Amino acid sequence: MEELLAGLIATTGLDAETVTAWVNAVWAPGSVQARAGELGGALTNAAYYTTRAWRAAEFPAANMLADARSVARMYAATVSDIDGVRPLNPSTVERMTAVQTDRTPMHGLPPGLNLPADRSFYMSLGFWRACPPLPMTGPGSFGHPGSGGSIGFADPDAGVGLAYVTNLWNYRPDDLRAANLAKAVRSCLG
Repeated sequence: MEELLAGLIATTGLDAETVTAWVNAVWAPGSVQARAGELGGALTNAAYYTTRAWRAAEFPAANMLADARSVARMYAATVSDIDGVRPLNPSTVERMTAVQTDRTPMHGLPPGLNLPADRSFYMSLGFWRACPPLPMTGPGSFGHPGSGGSIGFADPDAGVGLAYVTNLWNYRPDDLRAANLAKAVRSCLG
């Protein structure tokens, strides 16, 4: 929790009291996020994570196991041709990545705790959007962070997909490993 709080304070520029209230409301035991994240008990015992049965199960948004090349290729396929195939029409990508969180407050926040839109995370229909705490490679980028510092995303303006996976977990949203990689890709794109 300390890493998460410190990272959110650093990336959002919000005061410690506001960030602590936000984290407690959204991620503390018994919160909406914590209850949803347990997936009916499937995620309550860490010993399960190393079993073949758990890795073979399909828990949407909870146990994707992949290498960086495959995740980057999947995201690239959403914004460009891969081997002559583009599975999604650009207008579909545009609709599915339109920011939704600018219209409603974050679910689960206590009354009176309003997070400024430019200090929080931008969400579309299943994807995180580029935002000040998570800039990816540019304003049109979309993707999703994974466990402990991993991330995968696409940049439709550049037509690229990028992914970073790690074995060394970090709970800070300001983790520089993936951020520095994205920054290097941005500089290569021009």
